[in-house]
Amino acid sequence: MTENRRSKLHFDMQLALTYRTINRRRNVAGSGTTSNISSRELQFQPTDRLFEGDEIRVTIHWPALLDNTSPLNLVLNGSVTSFDGVGCVVSIDHYEFHTRASQPLVSYAGVARAAAVWDGSPLCQGSEVPAGV
Repeated sequence: MTENRRSKLHFDMQLALTYRTINRRRNVAGSGTTSNISSRELQFQPTDRLFEGDEIRVTIHWPALLDNTSPLNLVLNGSVTSFDGVGCVVSIDHYEFHTRASQPLVSYAGVARAAAVWDGSPLCQGSEVPAGV
């Protein structure tokens, strides 16, 4: 935790994030790592060049769990206030927490169970076989 010339406390945290611009002027999406965060500002190292005034949506993989079971994302909207070629500062306009999927969307265990009980009979008959199979 650090206190600097900005009035709010800033917490030094290195967390994975993704971002995308939300203004129509230019579309940029990428990933990065946070440097520090407060309730009003985020400093991070983006993979792409961002410009002052860019409106941006950032999704941070938050380290705490909801009810000790559900992973969280901190989703924030704001404007880039500075970029020095290495890192940028975003003034936060709005933020909220969202739950994040803790497992892949496809259950490979379910696919493995289905394969284990398959009796070898064809799944398609005659004209039902898709082209190119």
